[in-house]
Amino acid sequence: MTKIAQIKNKYVNEYQTIGMSLENAVSEAMQNLKKLDHRKSYTIMHDCNRESCTDTPITVSGVEGYIVEGIDETDVVNFALQLYLPIARLDSFKRLLKEKLTEKLFLDMLKQLNIDISEQEFDKGKERVYAYTDCPVCGTRRFYFSWDQKRQKIFAGCYKPDCKMHDVMDIITFVQKQKNLGYKEAVLSLTEILSQITEEKIVKESGLIPSIPLEYCEIKDEAQYCIVVTSKTDLLSVCQFMQSASIILIEAHHMPYMKSIIESIVPSDQILILLCESYQCRQYEKAACKAWTGDRQVVVKGLPEKRHENRLLGLAAVKLLASEFSF
Repeated sequence: MTKIAQIKNKYVNEYQTIGMSLENAVSEAMQNLKKLDHRKSYTIMHDCNRESCTDTPITVSGVEGYIVEGIDETDVVNFALQLYLPIARLDSFKRLLKEKLTEKLFLDMLKQLNIDISEQEFDKGKERVYAYTDCPVCGTRRFYFSWDQKRQKIFAGCYKPDCKMHDVMDIITFVQKQKNLGYKEAVLSLTEILSQITEEKIVKESGLIPSIPLEYCEIKDEAQYCIVVTSKTDLLSVCQFMQSASIILIEAHHMPYMKSIIESIVPSDQILILLCESYQCRQYEKAACKAWTGDRQVVVKGLPEKRHENRLLGLAAVKLLASEFSF
């Protein structure tokens, strides 16, 4: 029997980003939930907030087994999708490595990780591509990255025996150590990098602009500025104090498609102001320079961290922006 579940848009978008249809995502997520039944180490809670949800017909059997007083199909499916997402991301990363990776994309991915490659070579016998750089810990030359074409994995390590990075690790572990991230965050970061590289290539070759659903997008044709906000907690203040501007909320899963989104919906004469976390400022500046080489004006602004005390964009920061851009 088909039932309607209200699936949160963030899951709709995140599964779309990693190339899974919502139907497959729900099916795989429910199977994963059933595998964990014997542990009973989870608790499904009722979420009465059904805003920003998509009504979706589901035909997955077994959902009813989790429904108790106060818990409905929507609660079960959204919980299952949340639980399964890290696994789906890892599978997506493995699939990208298997289907998309070439020597050029391997080196492009290292470049996106801000790794300066000094030398590279191909070991035909081992079917491995090696890229060498300085060790990020001890500074020794010949820290290596190795793309194993046969096993379809990327490894890394330092040749210096007493270095903390000497032990062979996969690329996920390397990113964990380099950026001080958890396992899930490292997988997400790598997936986004690889997706961005491959998607940029596909868009360039096909000329197609992907259709990406945005949670908030208000384009005013007469506006001089388009404000791109990267945090939901800043959106309310931007909407309140910058009413004469076009405003878009672009979250992390949209970033690989930002150039296509902007070019498809924002008039080219509007100045683009991208508001981001201070530590991301340099990253976005580099991405903006790479993405827009024409006449479009792009300004990247790192926001003050103290605004998080109230979880909203600080009034001082708003006034500063308003003064600088004549709002």
